[in-house]
Amino acid sequence: MWLTREPLVLRYDPRGATLTFKGLLPGVARGSLLLAEVQALVGSRHVRSLPAHRRIDKRRVDVECAHWRGRVSVVLYVKGQHHAYAVQRGVNLVNEIFTVLQASYPEYLSEAFGLPVE
Repeated sequence: MWLTREPLVLRYDPRGATLTFKGLLPGVARGSLLLAEVQALVGSRHVRSLPAHRRIDKRRVDVECAHWRGRVSVVLYVKGQHHAYAVQRGVNLVNEIFTVLQASYPEYLSEAFGLPVE
């Protein structure tokens, strides 16, 4: 109940060392501009030109955007014992995704989550 009126789901799989924000964005069509922008944002987190507080260190965590049955999930693959780092970077990334959605896709937030357009 952090960014929406619905609870966000964060799943931890100790065997796969993954953290997954499962079904983070519902109702996203394959091939849509929204999906492309979210995938680009998630894919750009390892770029050295990003400020350190927004960058994800690829030596500690890999991150990807998954699309399945119209729902977008964000998956973080933890390397070694960097679980706390992965949680922090994952939360920051999800917050940044919703910031972009508020600026560029307020109608989507309204339709998908019942949030006001303003």
